[in-house]
Amino acid sequence: AASAERAASLCLIAECQDRRGNRDAAEKAWERAALEEGGLREPWLRLAALRSQRGDFAGAVACGERALAVRARPPLPEADGNCTWAKNALLYWNLFWLGRRAEAERHWEICRSLAPPDAAVNAHARLFGRQPRA
Repeated sequence: AASAERAASLCLIAECQDRRGNRDAAEKAWERAALEEGGLREPWLRLAALRSQRGDFAGAVACGERALAVRARPPLPEADGNCTWAKNALLYWNLFWLGRRAEAERHWEICRSLAPPDAAVNAHARLFGRQPRA
């Protein structure tokens, strides 16, 4: 799948731009990758993370939902987290800050059940009026 290879190359370009501090160029490359190959979660998750860091919680949720909508097995290997818990982690955090707490809690529960043990995810139990696991 040539489109998947082009999208993966664009993700690498975006990663390089991001590491150099060129966030605008990284964002454009991730957007191009997402449009090039709709079966990859990576560009959507990276866009969601970038938008969350910028305080664009609605934009982050939109990208996270696009990643969540990718149902098929990706055409190229992706990180395990991309296919399991990462999308829910981005969604719960950004939905929480948008005041959509019931949706956020649902995604937090999914994230907590799928993610490897993570201190931050555990500590976020308090966001939903729960006690962190011991």
